[in-house]
Amino acid sequence: MARTIVLGYDGSECAKEALDAAVDLAGDQPGSRIIVVHGGDVALAVGGGPMAAELIVPELEDVEPPAKARISTWLEEATARIAAAGVAVESELMWESASAALLDVAEKESADMIVVGSHGAGALRGILFGSTPYKLLHHSRIPVLVVPHRH
Repeated sequence: MARTIVLGYDGSECAKEALDAAVDLAGDQPGSRIIVVHGGDVALAVGGGPMAAELIVPELEDVEPPAKARISTWLEEATARIAAAGVAVESELMWESASAALLDVAEKESADMIVVGSHGAGALRGILFGSTPYKLLHHSRIPVLVVPHRH
């Protein structure tokens, strides 16, 4: 049966490993597709934390053209790599936190799975600083595959 897989992608090495895993999963089921998603999340340098980031991320769409260009390049690279593997692919750049973007696209597209990479931060760091895999594992209604980064 064909799958719809939502892939979180930020251009990092662990995101590339997650991309490979998503392609393997989609390749096992003819007719599957991957939707590559990047949430325009920010890490605040001073104070605020994840909640403050949720409040200012929508403003970035207007004030960060260089960031949008960099992210668009990542999405183009990812979609080209997936298409070269023979898998149907789409991409979306959303100006909300990465976890919210992935959950929103997964719901909208009736996805079967979300795939993300992990930088390998521990559980405590994920709780304190709001890691995307940690949030997804606790809020997703569909399976989440967290691909560990091979150092």
